[in-house]
Amino acid sequence: MNATHQQVETLDGALIRLHQHHRETSSMEQKKNITTEFEKKTALLDGDYGELKRAQEVLSKSVSQKGMEIERVLATSTEDGGELEQR
Repeated sequence: MNATHQQVETLDGALIRLHQHHRETSSMEQKKNITTEFEKKTALLDGDYGELKRAQEVLSKSVSQKGMEIERVLATSTEDGGELEQR
């Protein structure tokens, strides 16, 4: 996930540079090439964002399941009047 985040930052910087270059260029051929490159990098960025979103959903689900497990253990412990056992 960290590598994907770094890739998003790199792509974001590249998109900013492409945008600036597009504004500064006057050649229609260069503008067309820059636009094509911009679209490719945007597609990569969209894929990376999708990957990060899926990773976040998995992490959230895992945290939620752990929370429910802890609540179950605490409820059982308080019902029994016993102490929590260490795992």
